[in-house]
Amino acid sequence: MDSQKKQSMKTAFLNLRNHRKAYLICSVGQRYIDMVEELVRQLDKYSSFPVFLYYSDGQVNFDFPNLIKQKFEIDSSIKYEIEGINPESVKTLMLTTVKPRACKLLLENYEVDEFVFLDSDVLVTPAIDSVFLNYGDSISNFPIFLRYSWDWVTTNGKQHVADIILERIGISRAPTVTSLCTCLFIANRNCKSFLSDWEKYCSDPEIIKFALSPEGYGGFTDESVANAVAWLYRCNISIPTNLCWAWKYEPAKYVFDFYDGIISDLERHTSQPTHYKLSGENEVPFGLSVIPERKNNFLGFHFIKDPETIKKVAEEIEKRF
Repeated sequence: MDSQKKQSMKTAFLNLRNHRKAYLICSVGQRYIDMVEELVRQLDKYSSFPVFLYYSDGQVNFDFPNLIKQKFEIDSSIKYEIEGINPESVKTLMLTTVKPRACKLLLENYEVDEFVFLDSDVLVTPAIDSVFLNYGDSISNFPIFLRYSWDWVTTNGKQHVADIILERIGISRAPTVTSLCTCLFIANRNCKSFLSDWEKYCSDPEIIKFALSPEGYGGFTDESVANAVAWLYRCNISIPTNLCWAWKYEPAKYVFDFYDGIISDLERHTSQPTHYKLSGENEVPFGLSVIPERKNNFLGFHFIKDPETIKKVAEEIEKRF
């Protein structure tokens, strides 16, 4: 290990000892590992908290002073043999549900008391540390997730995977509840039981079989399971939709044009009066593109996966926030 890498690790662990707070990112596959470099660069610039990158099926080819890299293997004990289901389909699905395992490994192996999880396709603003300040003291025994801009309903008329999970654990939900997103959340050591239940239901063969069947909603991810477990734990708090979905550069520029007063044609969101909604060509479908009224509450963008667009949007954030 060269001297620069040693110094980077020393800085990261010193900051961990001082704060006992951290960011966590989990990336599976080389594409997503490479994608996350700009996010780590932003966190290194905008925050003093260490960044843990749990990764699998690839290599991390970058270093930053606050970055702690941790390779982990996908659990070989997972049973991919489910009657009537292609094992490769099960394995592919399971690779999308390793998030709770990464969270548990972080708490088991490092002196982290509280962490903010970020998806690999997130880009953040300098306001990102406010998540610790605004929500850290409100955590009880469940993580506090970012909420979606709409409520949780059935998908294409089919029963939701989360409802199947609720049936298996013997509880029901109200007709309409807040839909939670797992691309950004804050958790601490009191959430260990939640994380274990989240992981358990992600690997439940009956739930996986339903998710991959024609009768079920095929978009099974850690997120649908997290929503069910959140209902089990009676989660009653969420982070407002302060992260905006965008899949190209133009909506990011549009957002900052709005904050800078260059444009003023955004409409208020009906279910979140403190937020505005993007529309037309600037909107990701299904009403996901929402921004907070106040710029200092804006946490960043989600869903950008193209490498060149990631760089352009990161530059826009640095230049205009």
